[in-house]
Amino acid sequence: MPDNFNDAIEKSVTNFELCKPVLKDLLGWDFISIENTDNEHDKQLDMKAGIDVFAYCDKYIRGVASRIQIGHPYNTFTIRFERQSGAETEYEKRIYAFENDVLYPHFTFQAYVDNGELQSLAICHTKDLFQKILDGHKSQRSTGNDQIGQASFYVVDWDCFAPDEIKIFIKK
Repeated sequence: MPDNFNDAIEKSVTNFELCKPVLKDLLGWDFISIENTDNEHDKQLDMKAGIDVFAYCDKYIRGVASRIQIGHPYNTFTIRFERQSGAETEYEKRIYAFENDVLYPHFTFQAYVDNGELQSLAICHTKDLFQKILDGHKSQRSTGNDQIGQASFYVVDWDCFAPDEIKIFIKK
């Protein structure tokens, strides 16, 4: 595989490791990534159900969707709703899952990492996040013109959640 692909995988794993202790502090659960594995079941959970991570405790296990962005912490969730290629998006997959009672990530978290340090992170129930979108608590953004494979995103500010709907970490 090309070095840039392997570098991207290594950075993804490193960035998730920055998030794990904060996620545990926020929810009291342990977290394990299932992204970037050769396991076919893990790949299917990622591609079809949007599950990137498992959250688990003594009695339960839940799927988690994750997005870790590099750079400035915008303190928002971003959900892709349109791709230039026409490929199915996270938004379409989650709406289908809700309407058809199939597997989807119970939680969604978004983190911002800059210069190798976690800047901020929030986690909420996926259904709560999508209800915010459906209720109009969103804006829309598109990727920059220089990016190959344009996409559009719903952007949901963490501030629009009630305190009991979201757990937030912001670096001091």
